[in-house]
Amino acid sequence: MIPAQKEAIYVDNLLLRGSVVRNIEWVVGVVVFTGDDTKIMMNSGETPSKRSRIEKSLNFQITTQFGLLFILCFLSALLGGIYYGKDDSFQDEFVVKFQTGNSRSAPFFGFLTFWTSLILYQTIVPISLYVTIEIVKSYQAFFIASDKDMYDEKTGKRCIPKAWNLSDDLGQVEYIFSDKTGTLTQNIMEFRQCTIGGTIYGELFDEEHSAGELATARGEMETQLTRMFNNPYRDANSSFVSTTLYPDLEPEGRQSRSIIEFFTILAICHTVLA
Repeated sequence: MIPAQKEAIYVDNLLLRGSVVRNIEWVVGVVVFTGDDTKIMMNSGETPSKRSRIEKSLNFQITTQFGLLFILCFLSALLGGIYYGKDDSFQDEFVVKFQTGNSRSAPFFGFLTFWTSLILYQTIVPISLYVTIEIVKSYQAFFIASDKDMYDEKTGKRCIPKAWNLSDDLGQVEYIFSDKTGTLTQNIMEFRQCTIGGTIYGELFDEEHSAGELATARGEMETQLTRMFNNPYRDANSSFVSTTLYPDLEPEGRQSRSIIEFFTILAICHTVLA
């Protein structure tokens, strides 16, 4: 008999899901981290639908119209069978007689009426709407691929729509993810403009077409900087060029204090831009 003793449960004797125990005949264990609220169960849910809103709305409308079509056909068959079972005067006036052996059957007449109504009412369901939407998507994809504003001069490539339902989701953005670590930006982010106290600082120049204007503005900012204080660590080729920053920083006032606080926060904490 094994004497009673206490054993602690910690990370070194934790067997994760899918582990294989070898070179041992038995183990004594306690099941932990189970249930619907565990991470592995919450991550093993159904794959979210990749359909666009237009496709979801269209499928709902088609399903509703199929249901309406069935109700109309069923009511037509039911009423046709009921009225066919009445006296012969009604049949002589409104019903084209047919022979079912030697007797007339109201249920059989209702069965035929159901399929006849299905043929008559089939235009309620716009099956051709799917084809029409696919044609429209094809033209929209062509226009996206032919858009000159989406042409990248550096790579010489145009926008290539790889999904036909891309145009369905345009203008329906719910979430915007921003990133400044280089994952999405290829580590080429440059600080060019900011807003401090409602005043915009930083001038945007196209370096390829406005090289002269950029050099003039950068020289003017360098002159203002050296007049105020001597900064041995300044970058002469900084991407931030503003000819109005230092004139607002020089006099004592609310705006100058806001500028100092802004760049102080920006220097010590890159996640705060206020």
